[in-house]
This record gives sequence, structure tokens and C-alpha cells, in this order.
Amino acid sequence: MTPVGTALARLRKQCLDVQYASLPGTGRPGTVSRAVIPLAGHPDSAVVLPSDGGPGGPGDTVLVDPARPATLVVAR
Repeated sequence: MTPVGTALARLRKQCLDVQYASLPGTGRPGTVSRAVIPLAGHPDSAVVLPSDGGPGGPGDTVLVDPARPATLVVAR
């Protein structure tokens, strides 16, 4: 799991706006269990990190949509 501050800094470095969602039981409270990154040119698609089997994964390069916020899913 990644601390929220670390994940936020990485996304902001890429000039992405960030919103938050929380789920119970997804890890240590206050840590990011996954990040949902919107894909450019695909309004209904996103990359979920760690990978959920969808588009994008470790080592892949994807074009993100900076007009839509990324979502950090935080454990509570």
C-alpha cells in the first residue's frame, strides 16, 4: 500500500487533479489501495493501478485525460 501523500505527489507531478474515494477493509487505514487514472480519447475508460486486468499495467505508457480527475481509493 502507498501512503496518500506519496500517491498524491506522483499524480500532481503529472498535472492531474485528484479526487478521493474510501472503502472499508481495503488495507491499512489511510493508505491508497488503488488509483483510477482516466484515459485520453476513451471517456468511459480508465487505468486501475494496481492493474485489474484492464488497459495499462506495469511498464506500459498510457495517455491520460487531464480534464478528468484521477481517483485515489483510500482505506478507512
